[in-house]
Amino acid sequence: MKLPFYIPDSELTLRIGKLLCLFQILSIGAKKTINLDLPKIGQFEFLTKHPIVLNKILNDKEKKVIALHSSEMYSIEALFLNRAEIFDLKKIKALLKILLSNKYIEAKVLSDNQIYYSITDEGVKQAETLQSQYFQRTRDLNHELKPLVSLPSSTIGKLIESHLVHGKKN
Repeated sequence: MKLPFYIPDSELTLRIGKLLCLFQILSIGAKKTINLDLPKIGQFEFLTKHPIVLNKILNDKEKKVIALHSSEMYSIEALFLNRAEIFDLKKIKALLKILLSNKYIEAKVLSDNQIYYSITDEGVKQAETLQSQYFQRTRDLNHELKPLVSLPSSTIGKLIESHLVHGKKN
């Protein structure tokens, strides 16, 4: 008899909630600029899932690092990161379609012909209903991403990649 194996990080409503928290904190900058395109959304989701990498990047940028929970440092996922998550944006696109269809986010094509996403008032209302410790931790991690928002996604990708070198210990 096989035991059921369930990976909560791949559960649909959990991932939608995490993205809503991400959009709530990061999608619109201080100058009302829209910050999030598809690559950044994927990168930021990766960094909130793997805060040990986020801490290394913050340390490199001489920013305040965050206190990590033991599960964020010593779990199998923390010790053996799945690099493919950064580049596989199909799942993110599917989640964005759900968020768009529920009018929680909106998409705009800006002058650089890139699609950027931002949270709507309805999305903010929905995000505010997410009050568990898990989503509060997600918000805390999203706040720590603010120093990276203004960077191009290519730069963020290089920062992440520099800490994912094969054979390099976390």
